[in-house]
Amino acid sequence: AQISEQAADLLVNNRAFFESVRARLNQKKRLKSNEVVSHQLEKSASQAGLSRAELEAKLKRLGDLDKSGELDLVAEMIAGFGEKWLYEALLSDSEVTEEGALKLGRPLKQFGSKGPLILLLAIAYMPAETERHCSLNREAVMRINVGSDEIDVVAAMLSPRLSGLTATCAHFSNSKLPLETAVLLAQARNDLDLSTVVELDDAQAGALADHEGRLQLDGLTSLQATTASLLAKNKGELSFEGITSLDEPTARALADCHSGLCLGLIDLPESIAVFLAKCRGKLQFPRIHQLTASAASALEQHEDTLILGYYAHSLKNGCELDASAADCLSRHRGPVILHQKKRLHTKTALALSACQYGLGLPDLEEIPPGDVGVKLCKALALGLQGESMLSLRLKSLQADCAEALSAYRGHLSVHVEQWEESALIALAAHQGYLDIDPKKLTGPVARALSKRASSTSLKIHQYGTVSVDDDAAEALATYLGQLTFHGSLNLSMEAARHLSKRASIKILRSKIKPIVRVIFEQLGSWSEGEWKRTAASS
Repeated sequence: AQISEQAADLLVNNRAFFESVRARLNQKKRLKSNEVVSHQLEKSASQAGLSRAELEAKLKRLGDLDKSGELDLVAEMIAGFGEKWLYEALLSDSEVTEEGALKLGRPLKQFGSKGPLILLLAIAYMPAETERHCSLNREAVMRINVGSDEIDVVAAMLSPRLSGLTATCAHFSNSKLPLETAVLLAQARNDLDLSTVVELDDAQAGALADHEGRLQLDGLTSLQATTASLLAKNKGELSFEGITSLDEPTARALADCHSGLCLGLIDLPESIAVFLAKCRGKLQFPRIHQLTASAASALEQHEDTLILGYYAHSLKNGCELDASAADCLSRHRGPVILHQKKRLHTKTALALSACQYGLGLPDLEEIPPGDVGVKLCKALALGLQGESMLSLRLKSLQADCAEALSAYRGHLSVHVEQWEESALIALAAHQGYLDIDPKKLTGPVARALSKRASSTSLKIHQYGTVSVDDDAAEALATYLGQLTFHGSLNLSMEAARHLSKRASIKILRSKIKPIVRVIFEQLGSWSEGEWKRTAASS
């Protein structure tokens, strides 16, 4: 809301007065709240035939039981008590906001992190005549996030009695999944990780079938066809990384998955691949050791992203596939991503370079030499649907491959153990965000990089030290795009003077000789290894 200039001046000139008034009002509100709580406790104690001290002692013992891990016992005591004075004592000064947030009163705060759960138990089992805040009713919208030790209590004792309750469990770690808990968790429209569950029957699977979001059941080591058929109805990706083999009836049931499927199969027979290819959405095999040409041919019919291998770093070389299997993958009707593939045979690389819908090799370290390497890099530069970044960590990079990669439209990050000057110059053709890690920047390389458009960005990201000679610094001073150095810099005072002429520059986590650093400090600010200079500070 807008206020007049006179009112604004009054507020500024009397800020201390208004703050003191606000403090007194808040103190008065707290005192009033304490009076209400005190009155309610006195009233509850009187109804129970107890003194105030005896009532507070009973509440404390209830809290001590909770803290000792006896949550089930506490829940049963609250649910079965029946007399309203206990509920009035527990609910005193508590309320529920319109958004469903739980605001605890003083009596419930002694329960610590279990306070919200105790509040809901009191609401769920209080007699109808219990005096409490008007927002505390069983139909109100209420939200709670609980731990694994609480979710079964919520599902069994609260969810059936509180129609407006939404409960989530951020870190589920139970090995068993009661049916009531499955029903409750399925109601939350978010990703659900139940990877610690080791057994699942059809009733539980039927409850989870109503879930909307990614469902992880990576702890299961076996899966029946009837169970798979029910889970396939889930409106989200399904993950079964613990399933290392499938029979045909189960594979046929999983063919109905319509939002993505992840399976921990070690081998993929053609008879199984035929069914799984019918799945809609992303299809992942993170643990597969080898893909035969016959299985790859069956997967050609799949019409979404196909992922082979783990995301995590591994010393292995990913899923083994020969040129025949790679040729079949090139006809796959969706992007193909091969994790952990550090190197490829020439014929395999040539076949994969013909992938029609995009190729991803995020762990590639060695590019085949010659024309095959160029074709492979052109395939990588086409990018993947939905991805805006191409990141590679290579042992070496030839210039013609770098030129092919420079065509990528998006954030291009290329880290190479042994850079060649010609490859760096070729990468300068990239028009976007370019992240490289040379140990040395020379004049010819910097002049090529400086010709990039003003809409581009350049980041020199070196975990060691990058040396920038005087010619390179002079050239980079003319670069119109955003320039960032991340890591220690080795440069002369003359080079520093050149760089300090830029309209903008950012130097992060960098060690610079004190005598050189003075030049930057005169034109910008230095704080904890980060130096920034902008046009505004020039």
